[in-house]
Amino acid sequence: MAVTWKKLAKEDDVIAKSLLTEKGDIIYASDVGTPAALPHGTDGQVLTTKGHGANPIWADADTDAMIWAIVFGG
Repeated sequence: MAVTWKKLAKEDDVIAKSLLTEKGDIIYASDVGTPAALPHGTDGQVLTTKGHGANPIWADADTDAMIWAIVFGG
């Protein structure tokens, strides 16, 4: 008999596959103990957040900051 995650975890602790609707979706905690899915962004966007307590979002990359990081190492 194979051991699977579902057999080891309590039913309430398993994240439903139905949260994921497309390739590239990301699971995150939208609240304590509440999983949610963030759909994929568009080409060139980066995953970001507004800080503690904020949900992640996809945003357009700041190309000036990216160039600074590449050229000057941070």
